[in-house]
Amino acid sequence: MKKIICLFGIGLMGISATKAQHISLGPEAGLNLYSISERFDGSKESNRLIPGFKIGGVVDFGLTRHFSIQPGMFFTTKGAVDKSTDYTTVGATTTSVTTRDQLWLNYFEVPVNFLYKSNYSHTGRFFAGGGPYMAALLGGKIKNERTRTVSNDNGTTTNHTSNTYSVNIGNNPNTDDIRGGDVGINMQCGYEFRSGLLLRYNLGLGIANVMPAGDADNSMHNIGMSFTVGYLFRVH
Repeated sequence: MKKIICLFGIGLMGISATKAQHISLGPEAGLNLYSISERFDGSKESNRLIPGFKIGGVVDFGLTRHFSIQPGMFFTTKGAVDKSTDYTTVGATTTSVTTRDQLWLNYFEVPVNFLYKSNYSHTGRFFAGGGPYMAALLGGKIKNERTRTVSNDNGTTTNHTSNTYSVNIGNNPNTDDIRGGDVGINMQCGYEFRSGLLLRYNLGLGIANVMPAGDADNSMHNIGMSFTVGYLFRVH
């Protein structure tokens, strides 16, 4: 999967280069805030955002003054946080059990964005657009935390347990946690300074169902946003 994605990105760069009026490239990195939209037996479940990061670079092929194709390659982290608390009361004793599950996923991602850029002002110009992305899961980990609190006339006792393990990648629902590939759509906007400095906001919507053996009623989709800073060097 990783080889296919790399070849896709390199091939697209080669095709775009033959049509470009100018070419810029440079590094880009920033903050990720991601979650996973889940559905089990037809019922939708919500998760909390988990912070992460992305780092890599882009190549900007300017086809005209206002339009460009901008593929990139990134190491990016995604995931989700799920937290719930259950209470039970028997007589004078109240028991609460809080579970917190954190999922971190490490992807190699190749986005291809089609951008419209405004006219330059004295400082720079705005841009907006979007496009598809392909991603290969490199690995990840899951942390399970459980806190049990018992309160009664004798006081309060608390017990906390925690364990962390690596995710199993594959399509077997009995042994695996998540599929190894992801495909989705990016929508973004930002500002490109005359100096080459780049500020970008990106919304990523996963189309691929990454749940092992998932279907319409049982699914997992990556969804989140990123705030990044980059710098473009004019090379052509």
